[in-house]
Amino acid sequence: MPLPFNDSLALDNLFYKAHFPKSMCILHPNYITTLGNVFALLTFYFFMKNQFWLVLLFAFFKQLCDIYDGIIARKCNKTSTFGKIYDILSDTFYTIIILLLTIMKVSYRFKWIKLICSFLIIYYLYFTYRSYHSNYETINNSPLSRIMHDNTIITVPLFTLFFYYISILY
Repeated sequence: MPLPFNDSLALDNLFYKAHFPKSMCILHPNYITTLGNVFALLTFYFFMKNQFWLVLLFAFFKQLCDIYDGIIARKCNKTSTFGKIYDILSDTFYTIIILLLTIMKVSYRFKWIKLICSFLIIYYLYFTYRSYHSNYETINNSPLSRIMHDNTIITVPLFTLFFYYISILY
């Protein structure tokens, strides 16, 4: 994930600009991504079990891992092509699985919600592909995308909770 685009509106900068102890360089960013994937699996599990607070907790931890894998990669000079792709795929699968779980849980009486979630999956795949292949200019060119990208510590858990609530209400 690229660094935040807008310093003034980026909550994620609280992490990027905070003091960084070099002792954290013993960690490998891909291991942090993997830990984030474990938190994602726990989020999915509790999403299906309708455990609101655990969904929120693990979605937040997943996003912290997503932020810190990038910080460690950049500040410890451990960036790699594999790590970049692994991070993007992890984020993409997380988003798609949350949407798929919503589709599974929503009643058939609300087919329009299932249709919207299906559309969002296709759009997200397209947006991720375009962002990756345009060196993130797709994000930089859209004010809404910049705000969402620069505040993932809030937007990802809110996205998760929004679809969690849709899944239990409908």
